[in-house]
Amino acid sequence: MNEGFIASAEPGFSLFGFIWRYKFWIALILFTLPAVISSIVVAINTSDPTLPFFQLAERIFTADNVINQDVNLLINNPSALVGMAYPETGIWKHFVFGWLFFWNVIWKIFSEIWLIFLPLLIMIKLINLGDTTSPAKNLIKAIVYFLLYLFIANSVIAIHDLAVGKITININPGENIFTEYLQTTLVLLPFHGVVNLLVYIVNLFIH
Repeated sequence: MNEGFIASAEPGFSLFGFIWRYKFWIALILFTLPAVISSIVVAINTSDPTLPFFQLAERIFTADNVINQDVNLLINNPSALVGMAYPETGIWKHFVFGWLFFWNVIWKIFSEIWLIFLPLLIMIKLINLGDTTSPAKNLIKAIVYFLLYLFIANSVIAIHDLAVGKITININPGENIFTEYLQTTLVLLPFHGVVNLLVYIVNLFIH
């Protein structure tokens, strides 16, 4: 009787199985939907249907750099990132602050981290399409391409920001030329935003 019940249940719909099978697309929708919705609204108002695609591409391209900027805001001006200062009193104000902190800080940073690794997932899938016999070799190849992509992306962003007058590379006065080169290189390294986030979290627990 148990065997018959199990056999009849196998063709049924499994929510967890569905989520696991389409986890990539579900994560893509969850982490990009808010940005896509806001882009669609702007696209409708400006009659530019290509805007959501360009803004999504920009979010993926600049994700590591955006995390670095968000962490710097959390350190120097957290209310600017959260959307309001921490309230002294009021249950409702504390609730609003908690929601804004979740949406504008936690969810945003998790979204950016996922977007950083999205190109790696795409590279792995594309490389595996050409050769399914060497998954370990394909993974190493994809990681090398991914690190090169991040270095190029950070370089393009840094050059652009310098060209338009944004200060993204802060050189400490009085340093020697090799230290200045090192400070410049750190901005271009892959995962500099993620590393800055980890340092921030560690400092929170230390202090």
